[in-house]
Amino acid sequence: MCLAFKYNGCGGNRNRFDTIHQCEFRCIPQDYGWCALSKEAYKDSGGQTRICFKRNLNNTQECPQGYACKMLAFFGVCCPKRTEYLFHKNYKAECVNSTTVKMDRGGFRTPLFGRSCDDDFCPVNSRCISQEILAFCCR
Repeated sequence: MCLAFKYNGCGGNRNRFDTIHQCEFRCIPQDYGWCALSKEAYKDSGGQTRICFKRNLNNTQECPQGYACKMLAFFGVCCPKRTEYLFHKNYKAECVNSTTVKMDRGGFRTPLFGRSCDDDFCPVNSRCISQEILAFCCR
């Protein structure tokens, strides 16, 4: 996941991109899809990633306790439930009595996220809201 931060123009490294598109092209594979926050999917006793299938919204098949089936492009993998829950909870950036700051992602708009409010990534005249694993901006 590409996250915003304030670049102060001193030094830097190869993890600095001018646009979200440059970051995604460099950092996210074309067949992207895996467990949230790069957590490892469940592996069986032979070290193989467990493949799973969702039969319906309430019935996850073939994942052990503590894991949930996350559907990817062609199949599913068993991801840690807690991490998936936290990611989805934090990804729903909703401002109370104000508007969520969003950015253009090539035809659709998504909230502007950072790892932490300490990264000073929110635009002028907006405020940063810190959550468990992500931060976002309200205006």
